[in-house]
Amino acid sequence: MSVKALLLDLFPIFAADPVRNGLNDNLGLGYIAAYGRSVGLEIEILGRGHTRFTPDEIIDYIIKRRYDVIGISVAQARTAITKYVITQLRERGCSTHLTLGGYFPTLAPQACLDAFPEVDSLVLHEGEFTFSSLLTALAEEKTLNVPGLMTRDALKQGTFQHRPLISNLDELPFPIRPSLVNPSEVTWLYSSRGCSHNCSFCSIQGFYGRGSWRPRSVGNVISEIEYLVEKRGVREIQFCDDNFLCGAVGVKRARQIATELIERNIDITFGIECRLDVINHELFKHLKRAGLKMVLIGVESLDKASQQLFHKPIDRAQLDGALQILDGLDIEVRMGFINFHPLSTITSIQRNNSFLLSRIGKGKTTPYETFQRLSNPLQPFLGMPLNDELEPFLSLEPSLEFKMRFQDPKVVKLWEIASQLRTMLTESTKQLRLAYLSDHCTPRHVQRCESLIDDTHAIACDIMDHVTNHLSPETTLSEEEATQKLITINKNIESVNGKIEKYVAEFEEALIYRLHTFNEQGKYYIYTPGMESPRQISNTAFAVIHQWRYNALREKMRKQGDASIEQAFSECRSLLEGTPTWRTKNLMDTLTFINPFFLLTILTVLEGTD
Repeated sequence: MSVKALLLDLFPIFAADPVRNGLNDNLGLGYIAAYGRSVGLEIEILGRGHTRFTPDEIIDYIIKRRYDVIGISVAQARTAITKYVITQLRERGCSTHLTLGGYFPTLAPQACLDAFPEVDSLVLHEGEFTFSSLLTALAEEKTLNVPGLMTRDALKQGTFQHRPLISNLDELPFPIRPSLVNPSEVTWLYSSRGCSHNCSFCSIQGFYGRGSWRPRSVGNVISEIEYLVEKRGVREIQFCDDNFLCGAVGVKRARQIATELIERNIDITFGIECRLDVINHELFKHLKRAGLKMVLIGVESLDKASQQLFHKPIDRAQLDGALQILDGLDIEVRMGFINFHPLSTITSIQRNNSFLLSRIGKGKTTPYETFQRLSNPLQPFLGMPLNDELEPFLSLEPSLEFKMRFQDPKVVKLWEIASQLRTMLTESTKQLRLAYLSDHCTPRHVQRCESLIDDTHAIACDIMDHVTNHLSPETTLSEEEATQKLITINKNIESVNGKIEKYVAEFEEALIYRLHTFNEQGKYYIYTPGMESPRQISNTAFAVIHQWRYNALREKMRKQGDASIEQAFSECRSLLEGTPTWRTKNLMDTLTFINPFFLLTILTVLEGTD
């Protein structure tokens, strides 16, 4: 019998930066689908870059199409939405074979099967051959004795068969990329798999095995880049390799890839991730000429004790030398830092902060990027090598999220502030960057949006620096200097509020005239006194308008002490009920965290109101 399969990715559509990491395809599923189709199997992908479905719409979509096999990419941090979809499918009578794959099932198969009793199997490690073998076995009605496939019986009886890693990645067809790539977006590409190092906080070794780095050939990589440029209009690539320059072989290959890009006159820019010890001027000058624009370096910490904990020693002189080279070549530098972990001290955090703050403006480092590093915590996961050492400080919640405790009480206080700032700014930034997806968005609007993001994150950086210095026993800041720092922070806050209020004032007339919105075949329009005629707006903007009005009225009623406040809430809420857009519910879940001033700024940017 023939078998029809679906590969499903439930990754949230909008990440903090939708241009860079919110609308790309899941290349793991893309490779699995491509290989399966190459051997005659019927496989569809429902993924992050080409759909706008709610979970309930996904469930309806699946039920109607009656798939024989559904493979779901699941992460430990996304178990809730996966659980919801799987449970609803089973409750609605879907008897399809359900299999899960990815890092979570591979690193913690028992925990994954316990968390999802409805699933039939797990695809562990690389999935191309295993998933296709599963489909073939089901089509031929054979027992599921498939290498790389974990079933409950195999786990219980100890009969699981490991599947060797794919030795020659060139044998795989290029991944299926269902989404329509916008030339302004960054497109992901894997040119190798694995890593030869052994960082204790990393999942790579557990997924691939130590010393498992395998490169694609230069010709194979260049062929895919040419396809993306010529057929899909791609202009910027992010190499997703965990270590693009892995050892001497990796360095030689990177040089050859750069040479081919130059000689073939392939007009792209690209970013890579690498370690410090491979950065030299001659090599990176060559990569720059080929289009290199960004380098991500995993530094993690400048504290020796933390470096030892992470199994990642960093030579400060080597770091300074590498940064000097990259800055001199005008290459954007991003650095991975784990500033908060259970054994962090105020002194170790202060050392990291001082370095990170000194980098603002260098290597194209923005306040946004800096705050992400200042506030970044360790993200524990099941199967993390570091778990045993940190066991007294970690507890696994029923949601399968780890709760982390800090040894230093001063770090506890600092983390409370950092996490609150992080939550607030993550939500506001995500909503502001929705503007990039609007048809009305122009470079001016992006500039205004990024200016606000940088301003707010610069204030957050100053707050983190001030609190850390206040808590640190090694601070050299005098009382007068500390007072002046607070005055400066307050002035900066006033400046940002003034800028936001200016944007609000620009839209005040629209609010006074109650935003004459009306619906014609699912389209929404706005009319303000300055317009000659109504102008169409996006469904997202419609939801933002009404959510702002709801919050604004709620606050007004609360101040007036009106006894009918609940009725007012209900009336405002009803404005959203008829909105035919998947985005409305998402916005309703997130916008309550955001200052109304930000909401109007979002709308200003979305619709081009100057």
